[in-house]
Amino acid sequence: LAPERVRAQLAAQRGGAEVVFADPSDRTDQTDHTRRIGGARLLAVVTLRPGEPGRRYRLPTDRDYEAVWKAQQRLAAIVRRWDGSVGSDRSDGSSPLSPVPGEPLPPIGTLGFRVQRYGMLHWGDLFTARQKVGLVTLARLVRELSPTVPPAVREGLALSLSKLSELANSICAWEPIAECPRHVFGRQALPIAWDFAEGVPSAQASGSFIVSVENTNDGAQCVSFSSGAGQVQLADATEHPLPDDTATVWFTDPPYYDTVPYADLSDFFFVWLKRALPGHPLLRDPFDPTNQLVPKAREAVQNERSATEDGRPKDKAFYEDAMARAFAEGRRVLRGDGVGSVVFAHKTTEDWEALLSGMIKGGWTITGSWPIATEMASRLRARDSAALATSVHLVCRPRPDGAGIGDWDEVYRELPVRVGDWIERLQPEGVRGGRSGLCLYRPGDGNLQPLLQGRGCRRPRDPPQWRSNGKRTLPAGLSRLCLGDRRPSGAGASAGHR
Repeated sequence: LAPERVRAQLAAQRGGAEVVFADPSDRTDQTDHTRRIGGARLLAVVTLRPGEPGRRYRLPTDRDYEAVWKAQQRLAAIVRRWDGSVGSDRSDGSSPLSPVPGEPLPPIGTLGFRVQRYGMLHWGDLFTARQKVGLVTLARLVRELSPTVPPAVREGLALSLSKLSELANSICAWEPIAECPRHVFGRQALPIAWDFAEGVPSAQASGSFIVSVENTNDGAQCVSFSSGAGQVQLADATEHPLPDDTATVWFTDPPYYDTVPYADLSDFFFVWLKRALPGHPLLRDPFDPTNQLVPKAREAVQNERSATEDGRPKDKAFYEDAMARAFAEGRRVLRGDGVGSVVFAHKTTEDWEALLSGMIKGGWTITGSWPIATEMASRLRARDSAALATSVHLVCRPRPDGAGIGDWDEVYRELPVRVGDWIERLQPEGVRGGRSGLCLYRPGDGNLQPLLQGRGCRRPRDPPQWRSNGKRTLPAGLSRLCLGDRRPSGAGASAGHR
């Protein structure tokens, strides 16, 4: 079939993940109404046998299709009961509090989203009837917990439900090695899936609620290293609620230009969380009470399909300005003896230039950088690509008000020695190639410190010649990254003189 015809057929079925059965209201049709006449097709059923290892595969039977038909009938009854009258169908979720999420997906063309062209226009369209029944029921059970249940338990169960939704949707692939459903976010996107795996939420295997609860509990145990209580608050990073000079640590992993649609993807989990925890103070938009999804107008990303509160497009200039203001706010709330850390993993020198420029303009001194292996080598994004395996953690301090002006001639003489020593230290630790070029900000003193403090430097009279001293060679691209050389390169202009 032509792609246009396939797309049209799937759009008419809201993605085509549902099995189509005979219409029970058609009295002229003598077909068994639990038999499939179109839509999605069951390919195989995977089973487990108690006490026996491995999984077994069999062909689907009429009973398997009957179970799907019963789930569709159950979902229709849930929607009718919510709707308040028998026979009325508002399964499109016209109310934000409908059992099935009816909030709209972002518009066609949004970065990372491909499902809208196939008829999936609401968040509920990403799930089959059987998956919806399971998630809706679990959300109701969490919502109806006794008031005596501690809030932490209630919130932990809601997080488990939200995590389960990542394994209980119609775009989850089957993982052939582990033989289980693969979570949908192998990368930061929602593409269409032509075949998918549907787990059993009530089982004790991958794709079940109990496994999701156990994984959530394990995660909570891993971060419960502090005996003190913490506070979480919704706020704009450019308008921090803390007063001046109060924080001892300022840590951030900022957004990367137009790489990831953070807020749009967050809605995937948000729509289930707010159904399990209605009225929760963190599950709202503090800047726009009419917005039923996560805040987006102030999100510091480059996304020209989105707009700010005053209607301006979120172009590159908007992103860089928002980053600079956020860095300045971080500097304002941090104490003079405090420490800041900024995580960054972009590969282009232009993005690094914008990040470092924003930090310097915000009043920071970069005192060190450390590569930390934060990315799984088996993740989908890393397969057959040059994706970075580490994230660079820039360590910074508040810049002294009396910071002086350095001399580029002195910096040019000193920097090759510092860079060479640092590269020799990184290589035995497995940091080589492009990653080493992103880790060259080191604690500085003397001639380098005025440069890192961003107070300006006098331009050199004659740029030095980079040569091997018999022990080490500084790559040409590295000199552009470190010193802001304006010579043309494949990556474009690097950090320029300010």
